[in-house]
Amino acid sequence: MDLKNQILRSLSEKIGQEIIINKKYYFECDNYIFLSYNSRDFLENNNISKALLGNKPIVIDKKSMLAYKLLTNEGIDRQNLEIQDLIKQDQLVPFRI
Repeated sequence: MDLKNQILRSLSEKIGQEIIINKKYYFECDNYIFLSYNSRDFLENNNISKALLGNKPIVIDKKSMLAYKLLTNEGIDRQNLEIQDLIKQDQLVPFRI
């Protein structure tokens, strides 16, 4: 199972509902995968009562295969800059599965 699926399974178990990637905010570049997520019921059925709040984007480093939660909800371009800055400063927050 790949890291993305492990993360989604872990989140689903912690939250108590099925979590899927929000494809609208999924982005890959040379070194990283940026993904946003929400409940399946919200993303596929627009059930607002099942929408997650405060779910921070996750970044996966393709080389190390480590995952990190971003500390912001800024747009993808801003997140890309933020992740590069945080890597340089060694201040990424590890995502625990």
